[in-house]
Amino acid sequence: MKKLNYAALPFALFLILGFLFMNSSCSSFSFASNDAQTNTTNDNLSYALKDVNETAPVTLTEQNFESEVFESDIPVVVDFYAKWCGACKKLMPIIDELSSENVGMLKFGILEVDENPNLASEYEIDSIPRLLVFHKGKIVKDIVGYHSKDELKEILTEVCNKCNDM
Repeated sequence: MKKLNYAALPFALFLILGFLFMNSSCSSFSFASNDAQTNTTNDNLSYALKDVNETAPVTLTEQNFESEVFESDIPVVVDFYAKWCGACKKLMPIIDELSSENVGMLKFGILEVDENPNLASEYEIDSIPRLLVFHKGKIVKDIVGYHSKDELKEILTEVCNKCNDM
């Protein structure tokens, strides 16, 4: 009678469970599906607006940056991001929520740095995600890195108060 190799059994079990866990956890973090509520296509982290409305962040480019940012009557939060950036992907839903919660007080825009290298260079974007808040053509706040929704709400409330005093 053959003797079973019990040392290989835990390893095989570990591989099977690891495979099952990876499949289930990866599907919950899939960036390949459309999200109708946030109007995003997360497979490449670019915004494909289905229903253009004032609550969704504006996709900024080198062509529309001046008109969307400098000519705005309200402060504009520009999210400099990259499609490959994990922290940027994590921040996007927060930007969507804050955009819809602050209609009329703040305008939100997103700018993909790899597709708009001149603007990224002009504003010295050397780390992402990075939020620049513009008011009346000037940068009034520079926010580097990922922040939770509550942290950003607090920062942006201070910025709004400051802008109201200007």
